[in-house]
Amino acid sequence: MATRPSTSKTGSSARKPISQTTTTTTTRKTTTRPPTPPKEPEEIVVPGGLKFSKVIVWIMYVWVMIGVVALTLRVFLLLTSANTVAGFANFVMRLSADYLQPFRNIYTGREGETGYLDVSAIFAIIVYLFIAWGIHSLINYVQNKIDQSVKEQKAIGRVKKVK
Repeated sequence: MATRPSTSKTGSSARKPISQTTTTTTTRKTTTRPPTPPKEPEEIVVPGGLKFSKVIVWIMYVWVMIGVVALTLRVFLLLTSANTVAGFANFVMRLSADYLQPFRNIYTGREGETGYLDVSAIFAIIVYLFIAWGIHSLINYVQNKIDQSVKEQKAIGRVKKVK
């Protein structure tokens, strides 16, 4: 058994076995709280009215662009004397007729053997392009409002990271 020197008050050093030495340890009681989970940030919410209006505006934009394409095809087909009884030409004429209705008889067309230029359809194309331009501006306005709403919510800390 190993021994350790010990000193007493008298100054003598006597050897005691290690097993007989006393050690005092103080244990400190520490209370630890369980870690609090981080607060889950809230999800960014885009107002429903803005989402709905954006969808409606996109539908209007697509409707106007279909009209512009149909009227452009109509002008080309009439200019090149296409047979309007043929399947595709008949489809284009029927589709463009509704878009052309408000502009009929503004300019009188002259049918001929070799085709003619439908000026009413060209005027309708120009008007519909201005309408499409306005709708495109409306789309940008609604998107800016959505972006502004998201930015405001991020500024106040309502951000939920999407993975």
